[in-house]
Amino acid sequence: MNGFYNHKPVKIAKVPTEYEGEAYAHIMQYDESIISHLDNGKKVNDFYAHRYSDGFPMDIDLNGNLTKAKELTVLFLKSLHLEYELDLACVRIYFSGSKGFHIIFPSILFNISPHPDLEAKLKLLAKRLISDHPIEKAGAVDLPFYCRNRWIRIPNSIHPKSKLYKIPLTWSELTTLSINEIQLLAKSPKYLDSVISYSELSINSGLSKIYQDCLNQPSKHSHVDVNQLLSHGVDEGERGDMAFQLSRGLRDQGATENEIRYE
Repeated sequence: MNGFYNHKPVKIAKVPTEYEGEAYAHIMQYDESIISHLDNGKKVNDFYAHRYSDGFPMDIDLNGNLTKAKELTVLFLKSLHLEYELDLACVRIYFSGSKGFHIIFPSILFNISPHPDLEAKLKLLAKRLISDHPIEKAGAVDLPFYCRNRWIRIPNSIHPKSKLYKIPLTWSELTTLSINEIQLLAKSPKYLDSVISYSELSINSGLSKIYQDCLNQPSKHSHVDVNQLLSHGVDEGERGDMAFQLSRGLRDQGATENEIRYE
């Protein structure tokens, strides 16, 4: 697990005070092997080793209808509070600075751990959480967001078109302020006086069960059974295809390129 939680190679805590442009961070965190991967000219979306995210993000946007997006966000969070006794004070809520809201759930609540296909598992998790809820029926949750090369705007960075900042909101602010009042706050950076640290939280049994169910669902390449492939012989004309199938299966199990070469 070492390397997934120290953030040092890939994360900055906040936008520098003198910086006034756009700023994004990748939704995933990686161990140190990502550095050599990028140094070799490869792309993030071609990196198949384990990755982690200490926050499970959701992007809520309803074609720029901020009032409706806000209403659905409130309803959705209330439903999680009622069904799973989720403490809404530990959920990080942001106005995106433009067309919607970002919600970050602490990963510890779901007992999320490093996984080579974590984006796909988080997408399954998002689908499960919004299933049969008005927020799903409205199509307000950005499900394509969960992919290998997705970035998210850093809090207190400015949106170039709206000239508004992505700002944190308390649960009270989200439920009591109008969109106009939120946009007024977003004309400048905003900081919360106190934020619950992820280290102070523990696993929510109900939410953890949902995520474990998602883990048990097959990933898009999980039909590649490496052990079964290795147990059978291969005709000379099928060696190339077999090598490809084995490489893909080992990759999806989290093996690095070098490990695959000498497996």
